[in-house]
Amino acid sequence: MSLRCASSSISSLSSSHTPFDLLIETNEADLKSCEIARTSWGGRGLLATEHVGFGKRQNETVLRVPLAHALPLAVSADAEETAADLHEAMGVPDKLTQLLRPSSSDATKLGDLEKMALLLHWVTSEAASTPARVAYANSLPTRDELACGVLWTDGEYPELQDDALASEFRDERRRVHDAYQVARDALDDDFALVPSTAESYELAFARAISRTFGALDGALGLMVPVVDMANHAFGPTCNFRVSEKSFELYARRGAREGAELCITYGEDLTNAKLMRAYGFAMSCNPNEVVPVNVGEKLTACEEEEEEGEILAASVASALGGIPVDEGAAYAVAARRALEASSSSSHVELTSVIAAIEQLDAELTSFATTLEKDDHLLLLSSQSNHISSRSYAALMYRRERKRLLMATRSVLGASANIA
Repeated sequence: MSLRCASSSISSLSSSHTPFDLLIETNEADLKSCEIARTSWGGRGLLATEHVGFGKRQNETVLRVPLAHALPLAVSADAEETAADLHEAMGVPDKLTQLLRPSSSDATKLGDLEKMALLLHWVTSEAASTPARVAYANSLPTRDELACGVLWTDGEYPELQDDALASEFRDERRRVHDAYQVARDALDDDFALVPSTAESYELAFARAISRTFGALDGALGLMVPVVDMANHAFGPTCNFRVSEKSFELYARRGAREGAELCITYGEDLTNAKLMRAYGFAMSCNPNEVVPVNVGEKLTACEEEEEEGEILAASVASALGGIPVDEGAAYAVAARRALEASSSSSHVELTSVIAAIEQLDAELTSFATTLEKDDHLLLLSSQSNHISSRSYAALMYRRERKRLLMATRSVLGASANIA
């Protein structure tokens, strides 16, 4: 699930020899109401081929994949034997199976996703190749297509314009490199079981962190072909469930034909957390906060605000003349962020003016302006000569600036400050 973001503009993929094709052709996947689709920015997702989830069709299955095609990892002892049985059926070598067990002494030195990276490496290696596994390997995103934190380099960190997030990326990359050495020692440098380079292990980890589902109350981790192409949304159309023999995507609410079928990767994820694990940021993310605390004055602000349409127009203008409906969405996001910040550890400010000054100080601390970022994004859409990580960084810092400026407008309107 790489670079996942909800998109309203998607088209069917015509490419054959995907995991989807193989599972359907062999009658091993129960296709209900979806197909693989390409997003307007070039990523992939799942497209509804008919209306789903309305009325009595709520909770209906839209895609079912046998667990035999999933990559299982026991996260706790409760699922250890289940995962071991599935590994045996897959033909996973005993040495690797033992390392993947939660009870293994070497496994305690590895995180769950670090172990999933090893399993993914073996499953997609020549030694374990089957037509379905080759197709799955070919469907996985390349290093150039991924933007999750572990893949960033020293030269790319400044593009984030967020020193704290860059530090998290560095720390995670260091942990993954340490895990790689642990795995090499435990597996005696058997490169059929462990990648031959740290960079290859980084890629396997990036694929694992961005595509692994939690199942059985978190006791089992699973990578599931085709289903793992579902993108993220807050308030998604779909969810997933596990039965004894299959992994199912089902409709939790109505989605019309042509709509993208999304799941949530987590209802409480901030843009920084989304960037670290998946390499993207969400517009108007409901979990963002701002670095000001206006305490009880927020209530007064809301009581004294101008009419919603006027405020939406004001926010839209402040954000470079975006559509008014988008301005309204950012106004809502700003109020939500202010509410969250009022209970944060930030010192409560004595006036709205002080809050605006603090927002202005953060805005001027960025290396580029919002106007500059908008221009860079426009150029990137025209040339397509931008890396996935540069694009992700642009979107991440632009969203942060938009939220800060929208918050400034909301506070300014409450105090009649331009």
